[in-house]
Amino acid sequence: MLFKILGTEGQAIHGGSGVWPLPQNDQPGEWLSVDGEIRACSNGLHLTPSHALMSWYRKESRIFVAEADVAAGVHMEDSSKAAFRRARLLFEVTADWPLLKLFPQAWIYIALRDSKDGAGADLSGANLSGADLSG
Repeated sequence: MLFKILGTEGQAIHGGSGVWPLPQNDQPGEWLSVDGEIRACSNGLHLTPSHALMSWYRKESRIFVAEADVAAGVHMEDSSKAAFRRARLLFEVTADWPLLKLFPQAWIYIALRDSKDGAGADLSGANLSGADLSG
């Protein structure tokens, strides 16, 4: 599963530019696409796997599950992100997402983001064994 972390209005916040079309009324956002050679960190629509979410943590942010068109083009430099030619947002990850507990870094991200200064984040019941929390 791939994720996209954006600012509160859907804007890029990790060195990119632009605003992503957000999902609305239980429908995915519009597909985005880029031209040119796909290269992570320079050209492409960047998504991250769940194990790397905390590497990209920002308090003022939103997390989305995203879909990428791998056949259209992809480039990876490391395991923390990949750049794609085409991608779209499927839905926003929130504290009430039924599958949240299956993705420990997403659970931690949401708990920290939604708590006041990280204090009182409710991680009770979180099984973090095997989770890479080094980010």
